[in-house]
This record gives sequence, structure tokens and C-alpha cells, in this order.
Amino acid sequence: MDRATGDYVFFLDSDDRLGPEALDRLTRMAQTHGSDVVYGRIVGADGRAAPVDLRTTSPAVSVFDSPVYWSLAAYKLFRRAFLETHRLRFVEGRLLGEDLPFGIEALLRARTVSVLADYDCYYLHGRADDSNASRQDVDWPDYLHYIGDVLDTVAAEVPPGPDRDKLMTRHFHGEILMPFGPAYLARTPAGRHRMTAAARPSSAATSPTAYAPPCRPASGCAPTASTPATTTHWPPSSAPTPDPSPPRSTPTAGSTPATRTSATRTTRCPTPATTSPTGSSCASG
Repeated sequence: MDRATGDYVFFLDSDDRLGPEALDRLTRMAQTHGSDVVYGRIVGADGRAAPVDLRTTSPAVSVFDSPVYWSLAAYKLFRRAFLETHRLRFVEGRLLGEDLPFGIEALLRARTVSVLADYDCYYLHGRADDSNASRQDVDWPDYLHYIGDVLDTVAAEVPPGPDRDKLMTRHFHGEILMPFGPAYLARTPAGRHRMTAAARPSSAATSPTAYAPPCRPASGCAPTASTPATTTHWPPSSAPTPDPSPPRSTPTAGSTPATRTSATRTTRCPTPATTSPTGSSCASG
């Protein structure tokens, strides 16, 4: 990104593709509306579902009242001057979720986020050998510690209240709940215990991850040597209880509807939901 010289930056994974007119349409929308971020319609291909269903073109949307926050992956158009002003970059050295802090801070700091939903811009391809990064088995306890630190970024950007709760609920559904499926069931009892322990609140000072969100005095951040920052996983009581039984076969898809949990309520999704590190089938708009 340091070598980019154009007015806009777009991120394209090597196994995905763009619609022929995607960049032209996205940049024209950004120029017309002064957008810092432009979402193009995402289409799933080769057995891979789109993380969010964008149905309505809009020159300006709110991250709190639209589905855009359910897709935090970087395959969007960004104004390069905006990225440089805020020095937004990926976290290096991670296989999964390396673009989460980048996507979160971009959406929360952008003056204008636009959506181009009347053209298929981005084709998200699954791999026949199931080797997409989001489908790999990783060090899940380390990943969950990392997500706890990522949530500190959200807390630093958004004051406590209903808006923050909406975003934290999305992260619980998309990042924290996601490993507790086949990967969790395939673990030994000791491995499951490590995963559930990592999903509970812990001190950022003892987290094994190298990522630490920056302190923002404007958001009330005033760390001191005697008062370290803390990591809050959301919601604190939602991690599954360790299962002492041996690994079981993966449950049949659709047997239990997914749920989104917040501090005050539980909303049952209307259809069985699949989760991914960057999205959910429950989101549409």
C-alpha cells in the first residue's frame, strides 16, 4: 500500500475476480459522492456464499443501520488519501482476520460509506480443494485472544450504548462463535477447554497476540503504567462450557437455528445461519 500512487485503492484476492465494469462504476460513485469507502455488490461463486447481501444502492449509509458492517473484508474501494490520513494497514503475520482492524477502523472513521448494489462487482470464489484461508484449521485459542484485542478497537472507537452493542453482537456472531462448530467438535476435551478459556474475558497485558489497538485520547483513552488496558470478549457469558465427552461427528446442518446474543436479548435467526470470519447469512439489506 505504501507504493500506491492512485486516488483509490481496491483489494482483490488472487482467486477472486471483478465484474468488467466494477472499477469504473465504483470510482465514479466515489467521485460523485465524495465517498471514503464504496461497497460493490458481492456474488458467491464455486460453492462459496457472499458474506452479505447488498440489495439497495445508496450514496451514504450508516454502519449502525445497514448490513455493511457484516462484511469487514477488504474487497472494497477506498480513497487512498483517507487511508493515509489514518494510516490504516493490515496486521502482518496472521493467516485469518488480518484485515479486521483495517476494515473496522475504515468504516468507523469514514465520512461517507457508499453502496453500489445494482451491479455484480466482486465474485467471491470457493476453492475446489477447500483451501481458502477462512476454512483452514488454525491455532484457535490464539485467534480468539487476537479477536479480544480487535474488540478493544471497537470499544475505543464507539462509546458504550446501543450502537456499540450492535457492533459487538456482530463480532460475537461472526468471529467468536465461528470456531465453535466443526473445529471445536474435532478437538479433544483439553483442546475444547483451551478454546472456551480463550473466549472468556482476559487481560490484554497477558494476551499472546502481537496486535495492540492504539490509544485514542479523544475516545477517553488514558492508559497508565499502573492501569493496563483490558480485553473484553463479547458477550462475556456466551462461551460454551467445556465438553468432557470425546469428539463427536459434526451435527447435521440446519438442526439448530443460529442465535445472536447481546447483553439484554437473544434474537433467533429466521433460517439456519452459517458464519465466517467476515460475515453472516443473517445480514441482508
